[in-house]
Amino acid sequence: MLGISLLWALACGYCLFFCYALAQGCCTRRLLQVSLAGIRTVAPILCVFVIIGMLTASWRASGSIAWLVTVCLQVMEPSFFLPCAFLVNCLLSWQLGSSFATAATLGIITMSAGNALHIAPWLTAGSILAGIYFGDRGSPMSTSALLVATVTATNIYDNVRLMAKTGLPALAASIAVYAAISFFLHPEGELPDTAAIFARAFALHPVLALPALLLLVLAFAKVRVHLAMLASTVLALVLCLCWQDVPLADLPSLLINGFAARDGDVARLLNGGGILSMAEVGGIVCLSSTYAGLFRESLLLQVLVPMVSALARRWNAFVPSLVLGFLTAAISCNQTLAIMLTQQLTTSLGLDKRRQAIDLEDSAVVAPALVPWSIACAIPLQMFEAPLTAIPFAVYLWLLPLSRLFFTPCPGKNRG
Repeated sequence: MLGISLLWALACGYCLFFCYALAQGCCTRRLLQVSLAGIRTVAPILCVFVIIGMLTASWRASGSIAWLVTVCLQVMEPSFFLPCAFLVNCLLSWQLGSSFATAATLGIITMSAGNALHIAPWLTAGSILAGIYFGDRGSPMSTSALLVATVTATNIYDNVRLMAKTGLPALAASIAVYAAISFFLHPEGELPDTAAIFARAFALHPVLALPALLLLVLAFAKVRVHLAMLASTVLALVLCLCWQDVPLADLPSLLINGFAARDGDVARLLNGGGILSMAEVGGIVCLSSTYAGLFRESLLLQVLVPMVSALARRWNAFVPSLVLGFLTAAISCNQTLAIMLTQQLTTSLGLDKRRQAIDLEDSAVVAPALVPWSIACAIPLQMFEAPLTAIPFAVYLWLLPLSRLFFTPCPGKNRG
């Protein structure tokens, strides 16, 4: 509400929980040790964050994102705008692995297209919100997917395959819901001509899709994520030099500070990326990683363990993850801490690692996007200038946990 970075809230929270642990009789040295141990756990992710910053900057500067966005809008059919809006944002978010990057590019453009067609903003924003978190959950380039794989000690490509399996019913149902709603809409006007806007800054050509295609091929070949992203970044930088005539001397600044277009309209849609753009999210992950150790040492969350066991006995092993995902997202206001706290609390269920990973992906990863005051929900809606009434229309984010709860079988078995 105050526009203050979540880092300050997390830092104050760390001090409070540290003091609480001291009051419970924990030793200062031990608390510092478990805090550092949490940071070491997520250290590999922080390295990947650096690569993601370089990747997004190079894709923006090479024109790859501009070309992908233009193609996505060209295939959209106004009479079926909502399912098209959902699917194109699914596609780009899976390629980028980032909900915010997708929201800040194709999401804003899709919202403008919906306004131009006189479609209710809550419908358009809901379909976009669902689409941007499709890739945030299921892409091997996603920071949340990398975090889940890290804290559960699982293979990210195995997790992606499981996510495709458990997410398919919700994806199909979402398309059907948006298509059904579209029958009652009567779009007017025309879609915006983004090709003309982007042509001011880039030489648009299908060759600009190569970095995205390379990333896709390497992902299917199960090449390590950081190596796949580095290879795509290098190819995008080559396109910057050879296709967009970016001076070689500008590349270091591009990778560190991100892309900055000279044209105002292009800048509004594409500026960003770079290593520095990942600093805040890296800080959030670091601070969040220290909480788990403090809670474990102070036994602060032990009161919830009986509830976890009771929910699992009364319903099934997925229900505790779903309840805790929403609860921790509502308290922490961010996706990272929701994932880490839910993982810590559900460890007592004795699930195998793959089962715990997919349960987290279908609960704690998507739950923050449905909590109005969480940054995962508030920031995209602020970008779209959309009301909170858009949240119920992000149907994929609702249908995914519901399908897991009632219909979709889960891999893995309880050990205990």
